[in-house]
Amino acid sequence: SSVEKLECEIEVVIRSMENLYHILQDKGITLDTDYT
Repeated sequence: SSVEKLECEIEVVIRSMENLYHILQDKGITLDTDYT
């Protein structure tokens, strides 16, 4: 269904954002807002 496809796409976006966040942390860059 389209809902399952949407959930899958959201999961991909979240995962890529987490990867980006970890990359920024590795470079010593921390965001002002603390996402935990």
